[in-house]
Amino acid sequence: MKKASDFLQSNLTARLVSVLLAVMLWYVVQSSSTQSISPAALTTTTAVLHGIPIHARISPDMAVLGQNPVKTDVSVSGGLLSVASVQVAYGNLQAVVNARGLKPGVHELPVTMINLPTHATTYTPQVKHVTLDLRPVIDHALKPTLRFQGAVSAGAQLAHVNIGISHVVVRGPDVDVHRVRAVVGTISVVNRGSTFAARVTWVPVDQNGAVVGGVQCSPSTSMVTVPFRQTSVTVPLVASTFGIPAFPYYVASVQVLPHTIQVTGASAALVNLPPIALSPMNVAGLQQTSTITKTIPIPVAGAHLSSVTATVTVTVVPGVRTVVQHVPIVIRGATSHVRYRLSTSTVDVALFGPQSPALTAQDLEASVQVQGLAAGQSTRETVTVSVPAPWVIQSVTHSVVHVSALP
Repeated sequence: MKKASDFLQSNLTARLVSVLLAVMLWYVVQSSSTQSISPAALTTTTAVLHGIPIHARISPDMAVLGQNPVKTDVSVSGGLLSVASVQVAYGNLQAVVNARGLKPGVHELPVTMINLPTHATTYTPQVKHVTLDLRPVIDHALKPTLRFQGAVSAGAQLAHVNIGISHVVVRGPDVDVHRVRAVVGTISVVNRGSTFAARVTWVPVDQNGAVVGGVQCSPSTSMVTVPFRQTSVTVPLVASTFGIPAFPYYVASVQVLPHTIQVTGASAALVNLPPIALSPMNVAGLQQTSTITKTIPIPVAGAHLSSVTATVTVTVVPGVRTVVQHVPIVIRGATSHVRYRLSTSTVDVALFGPQSPALTAQDLEASVQVQGLAAGQSTRETVTVSVPAPWVIQSVTHSVVHVSALP
């Protein structure tokens, strides 16, 4: 029976506590919404709100150089429900010091609480006075300076930069403004080679280049165009082919349009710019004239082209077989004071190409390489034959010859 009685008593106590909490919650809701029920009938209590910021109210022409302290704890006393409601929502509660109309200097001012709820509650800031160091706000106009960060593209050269604004106004406490020696902005030019625009943030710095805090720049940012020295050159386009057209055709001509383009870029990068070679065109098995569009490669980084594509026309026509006889073999890479003997001194070359003009042995060149062949040695070497375009070699008699270096 004792255990049952204890359980019943404990259960009854829990119920009473629950009812009391429910009543208190109802009072809080009613008090915060209608403010028509006074919490004075409840038990009086005290709570502490921590870290309430202390705001300084100053004249527009003044600035706070220093404030001590900047926060305070606030004791809230009153009815239990009123204190509870303040603890739940005290976002509008402020601690202020009034420094309007005061002259520059150090002042000790009392702390006042504002935006107080209408409950019958006492608010006591634990910080009674705040020390303020007031300084006059001044403006100082400075010519902005640009700093460039990083290395530009190879051969690129920066041109004169027009910042676009004559001055930047630095505003703040006089002692801080007097520390400002320059207003600088930084632009990265890493791997840049052509004109671009960038937004620059203006930063006040002292004589050592360190940022000065407590002041503001107007404008704080601006757009700056960074130009590069540019030049334009005319560069020819070159097209080539590989492969052999279908018999009996040969490549009669390769035409590129446009013949030349304008390349614009950094002056130094365009000095002695060679012709621009397009990717070779495959004519293997070609039986008719063909036209294709090729992308023009950019010759140097950052350059701009007057045209990005070129048209290549390869003309093939029927040809004839021609044999050029007795083309002399030239020895290449010979050593002084060494005589060489070839198993044959000439070759016959079968060609395919236009019927006219007729080729002679003087129009072709046949050669063998003997470099490194010592006296008393011999070897077999392949005969290399070169012919003028558009003829194509079909066969060479004695394409491999025996070479002897005489002792």
